[in-house]
Formats: sequence, structure tokens, C-alpha cells
Amino acid sequence: TTQGRTVAMSTQYALGTRIIIDGHEYVNEDTGSYIVGNRVDIYVEDKETAYRLGRTTKIVKVESD
Repeated sequence: TTQGRTVAMSTQYALGTRIIIDGHEYVNEDTGSYIVGNRVDIYVEDKETAYRLGRTTKIVKVESD
């Protein structure tokens, strides 16, 4: 896992799927039981940053090969 690159998405998206959020590319490198539907969990290295960023609604572009 790497801050600025790694996201977790539901199992409906294959590992390695690339997404664009606010012009930044992330890679689906994990899945989680709490991540369902179109939710995305962006990895950050510390709890304080996670709480500061909180939850937001964004438009996400899923890159296809």
C-alpha cells in the first residue's frame, strides 16, 4: 500500500483497476467487506489524516484497458 496510489474498492472491480479522482490516478490494490457498491477507500498513512479528510462525494472515472 502506498499513500497517493492505493485505493480499496468493492469486489465488482478487479484488482489493478485504475481510477481518476480530481485529476489524480489511483490503483485498486485492495478490497474490503465494508466497501460495497461505488464506494472507494483511499489509503492514507495515519488516522489523523483520515479523520481530517473525512467522507466526501466525488465523481470518479474508471479507466478501462
